[in-house]
Formats: sequence, structure tokens, C-alpha cells
Amino acid sequence: MTAKPEALLVIDIQNGFMEHGSERVVGPVASLVRAWPPGHLYYLKYRNHPGSLYERHLDWQDCMTAGQADLVPEIYVGNAPVFEHFGYAPPPELLAALKKYKSVGLCGVDTDACIMAAAFALWEAEIRPFVLEHYSASSGGPHFHAAALDLIRRQFGTGAILQGEIA
Repeated sequence: MTAKPEALLVIDIQNGFMEHGSERVVGPVASLVRAWPPGHLYYLKYRNHPGSLYERHLDWQDCMTAGQADLVPEIYVGNAPVFEHFGYAPPPELLAALKKYKSVGLCGVDTDACIMAAAFALWEAEIRPFVLEHYSASSGGPHFHAAALDLIRRQFGTGAILQGEIA
């Protein structure tokens, strides 16, 4: 078992992203968040909108409706704050809330997109990101997840990837 970062940010475990094997993280993340200390748990939820860059340039219209944009119910705990974002990176309000921590664990979907963007944003905010490999996936498939982990190791060091279950 691996030691915990100070806070946990659960990223985009939403109905619209549960495909190509990414749904495998729901059970492990549900267990992780139930065991996480109250007050140190945060959620990030992506919301697409008509005319977004995703729609215009990637022809992607998912996560515009409540059903697709909703968090998977099993992973939400109590009164933990949920922040919305409309691009890859977390919003400034979330980064401000996380400034009180020296380290933040990242889990969820997609390792190759919003998890990586959150890692860069945390790093720039002088907060050490840790990607929880066992609790993360890519809706693009396992090859994108693996490629993202390689990039994260290169950018943030081999210690930035926490493998296995978190104690």
C-alpha cells in the first residue's frame, strides 16, 4: 500500500466518459473516497456546451446534457465540493482551494487529458501532483492511459505516479 497525498481530486468520473475500459475505476475510486478524510476531498466535473472548441474542432458533443455530465453516483461522498470546468484544466477557484496543501492525489478520467492538465496546473501553483495509477483511466483506451503515464513520469518525476492501492 502507498501513503496518501494530503488531498484527493477526483476528476471527471461522469457518465459521458465511462467507455473503453474507463468504467473500471468506478469501484476502486468509490472505495477510496469513502476512506478519504473528510474535508480533504474535491471533485472536478467537465461541462461541454454548444459552440465549444470540443464541438467545433473535435466534433464532440458529449457531456452537454445533465445525464452525461452527471458524476457517477457511486463515487460522490457527502458534502465534498464539486467544481465545474469547461476545458482541460481545473478552474482558478479550485486551485485556490487546493493551495493549502503541499500534495494532491489525482484520479479519474482521462489520464491523457484532464488529469494531465490538472497535474500541470497544480505544479504551476507550487502543489505537488500525484497521479493514482490504479484509480485512473482513459476513455480513449488503455494505450492513451499508458502514454499519459509516461509523459507524467517525464514531466514530474517517477515518484509522481503512485501505483497500487492507497492506504
